[in-house]
Amino acid sequence: MNIKNEKMIKKKEKILGGLIIILMTFFTACGMYSTRNMIKYAKDELEKKYGEEFEIEYIYDTRTSGSFKGKAYPVNNKDMKFGFWIQMDGSFAYDGLIFRIVGSQYEAVIKEMIKNEFDVESYIHLVPGVDNDDKVITDTSITIDEYEEMHNYDRSSYRTKIYISYKALSFSDEELYKFFGSLNGEYGLVTVLFVTDYDLSRIENEYIEKGEIKHALYQQLDEEYSMISNYGETKHGYVIHLEDEEYFYEQMEEVRKNELF
Repeated sequence: MNIKNEKMIKKKEKILGGLIIILMTFFTACGMYSTRNMIKYAKDELEKKYGEEFEIEYIYDTRTSGSFKGKAYPVNNKDMKFGFWIQMDGSFAYDGLIFRIVGSQYEAVIKEMIKNEFDVESYIHLVPGVDNDDKVITDTSITIDEYEEMHNYDRSSYRTKIYISYKALSFSDEELYKFFGSLNGEYGLVTVLFVTDYDLSRIENEYIEKGEIKHALYQQLDEEYSMISNYGETKHGYVIHLEDEEYFYEQMEEVRKNELF
């Protein structure tokens, strides 16, 4: 073999060796961040944080944001579904379990208040805050009082949606505003959504099964109630805002025109 051919062979060997290293690195990374591995990682991290077992309902690669997001629930409470978010480097960025635990307690309180006041069915979805302070709370038996004490009794960041049966429309606008207006601020930013009993059941089932209302149901409700989806502004009555009493009465006038009721 002449010197020229030997050099060519060595050059090809170096190129091939480099390609092998690149491919090995790529496939190792793919394996590290595979959906299967991330499911196991999420379960392990949640169990380590809260001291109990969890099931991962689903997880997906967000790709553009370089992270994984998913939905989970404790093995001993399938209805307590919450979202979580994992960075691609493996750090556990956020989970909403404590929000869901505390939120469900507030929801039970408001639901009972509505039942006592109007004797109608409702479904409440409350998110007690929008920051990430809850990542340091690991006590899954935490109560409303304990949570509020930790956050200096500040409910200003709460977001509360009240889905209520149209049968409450048998009460006057003044009676409705007196009740719901008193909740606004007390439970953060409150919006009220009057729906048929059939849709109320659909909404409740969606939250129970999926932990949130998916786009498909939102779209159906938008069409059904002629709602403009941007920021919940209404066309014929669906989402009622409570910041201003006069505006509340204007919105209610539109709600009462809805032929569904």
